[in-house]
Amino acid sequence: MKNNIVIFSALLLVCCAMLGCGKGKNQGSIYGVVTDFTTGDPVGNANVQLRPSGETALTGYDGTYEFLDIPDGEYSITVSKAEYTDLIDDYVIEVKNGRRMRRDVQIKKRPTSLHIYDNESNEISELDFGANEGMTQRTFNIFNGSAQSINYEITKTASWISNISQQNGSIGVGITYPIVVTIDRELLVDGLNTTTLLITSSADGGKELVVKAKKGGSDSNLVVELLSANLMVQKEDLGAVDWNSAQLLCSNSAVAEFNDWRLPTKEELMTLYSNRNLIGGFSNERYWSSSEHNDFRYYVDFSNGDLGYWWGSNRCCVRAVRSIH
Repeated sequence: MKNNIVIFSALLLVCCAMLGCGKGKNQGSIYGVVTDFTTGDPVGNANVQLRPSGETALTGYDGTYEFLDIPDGEYSITVSKAEYTDLIDDYVIEVKNGRRMRRDVQIKKRPTSLHIYDNESNEISELDFGANEGMTQRTFNIFNGSAQSINYEITKTASWISNISQQNGSIGVGITYPIVVTIDRELLVDGLNTTTLLITSSADGGKELVVKAKKGGSDSNLVVELLSANLMVQKEDLGAVDWNSAQLLCSNSAVAEFNDWRLPTKEELMTLYSNRNLIGGFSNERYWSSSEHNDFRYYVDFSNGDLGYWWGSNRCCVRAVRSIH
């Protein structure tokens, strides 16, 4: 009787092995990056749906998504986000033998009529007055890109924004209209002050412009401004870690009370290398950039200025930057 039980158990194990009873057998994954079609920047918080299963995932701040434990088969994805046109991707992603498959896509912003530019014709979403006590006025430009005249209105809520040169009006077709924002630094609280201007138009939903100003002295001991590159750079490294951890270190940094620190692109990192003596604090080591090459990540070797790339699991030094306008 005991021998029969042993034989039955052995046969059961053989059947399970042949039929794939083990959990996760022939289950792979699908991952990728969602970027902006025009700028190439990663698009965070976009909704990615896997077809035909209907499973959904949100992209991270770096535009990445991933579906795990996917049975072998053929799949495709749909991507959606507010202000962007829905992407129904017809490319067939074939998961076979439990492999990890990559699919990167780009999504396009919906056309808008009202645009916000700086004085160099760069589209902006932020107006930063910084900590300079003498900086009380900054200018941005509204552009009408529609086929007809539009009416606009600017709504403010912060008392420290003392004046907006033209809070409402009409803009003709193809016309750029300058708006001067004046702040009262006496009304700022210590630290970083942030508010949002809502700019609505008769043609579409309008735009939001974040306005920032800082009170409490200079941060010259913490950061350096490279005005030629529109960059603010931290004076000290955040550590030496893998690429994913480097992204998190930057995004979680609050140096000088700013919350939009990031890894520099490979081009920006080369600029940092060229200005390394001015900025200071660099080691003769490799530094991560935010730029990618297939499954690899770019770095710059600060011992000689060489640009290269390798696996993101390797460790490089981290120096955070933020954009200034």
